[in-house]
Amino acid sequence: MDALAVLSEPIAALPFESESDRAAALALLITSVLRPSLKTSPMFAVSAPSAGTGKSLVVDVAAVMATGRRAAVITPTPDEAELEKRIGACALAGDPILSIDNVTHILRSDQLCQMLTQDEVQVRVLGSSKNVRIPATSLICATGNNLTVYGDLNRRTIQIRLDAKCERPEERRFEFDAIDLAMRKRPELVAAALTVERAYLSAGTPNRASPMGGFEDWSDLVRSSLIWLGLADCRGDVAAQRAADPEKDELAEIIEALPNGPFTTREIALRVADSPLLREALGGFIERSGAFSSGSGSIWRDMPQRGSAVDGLSNCPVRATATALFGAWPARVTIIRRRRLAVRNRS
Repeated sequence: MDALAVLSEPIAALPFESESDRAAALALLITSVLRPSLKTSPMFAVSAPSAGTGKSLVVDVAAVMATGRRAAVITPTPDEAELEKRIGACALAGDPILSIDNVTHILRSDQLCQMLTQDEVQVRVLGSSKNVRIPATSLICATGNNLTVYGDLNRRTIQIRLDAKCERPEERRFEFDAIDLAMRKRPELVAAALTVERAYLSAGTPNRASPMGGFEDWSDLVRSSLIWLGLADCRGDVAAQRAADPEKDELAEIIEALPNGPFTTREIALRVADSPLLREALGGFIERSGAFSSGSGSIWRDMPQRGSAVDGLSNCPVRATATALFGAWPARVTIIRRRRLAVRNRS
């Protein structure tokens, strides 16, 4: 408990929305020290309603504990391919903490999902067609005002929410500089993080938290040790976080707009022109010319396809055709025979 009090000092003045958010921030500090010894670690997303609340400060304190300096930041971009290049460059540089700073769009990235749950990842070298296999050992963080995390990345994220409840949070006065304190007391902070985990292991790891798929060792050690010390679960309200996932809203709109019976991509392309509801739901698949993009299976590949349930409807996995048109489909939609799909593909 004394070690936990020391660990809490740099972030004591931050306006956490709930006790689970405070626990999540402490989990971030501990994880920054333990990350090299953990198989996997979730992403930590720090969000606030307005700028100047202290989002980057939380990540920088964790970076100081791990490296002695502030976090290396990645400039965010809604272009997923470009974001992949930026993340890959930092990963190749060996940065122990990657911070996607000041995200202003919905954050989505298949590469981030892989880096969070895989032991190794393939990264393309910039300016070359060569891929390099590197260990996925970086601690990944993201910050943003009202930050929203999309799809499968959502379940791989621990959220830390701040709210100063004032119009200009950047004008608040603090009794101490958190980064300066972290710099001066770095040895004590690192020792405090290790002491918390050593105490939990010495106690026999009692009352371990419920499993967190893909992050079992992190959950059994970092998350469970904080619960053992009487803190709230750093995962927070998981149901509320999943409900806020924009992927579910997108999937619900598409399911509602699509026909109930069998259909081909050609039929959907014809319906889009006459149905404002369908056109709005499939807006992401409308080309600049105004035509529905039915080629290359783009709509079927990019649709939400994680087997999630939405408003009583669920999408289930479907065996892909030879041209990989389908990944998964809502259960209420009847899939036509593969032979008919193959004919459609050649047209």
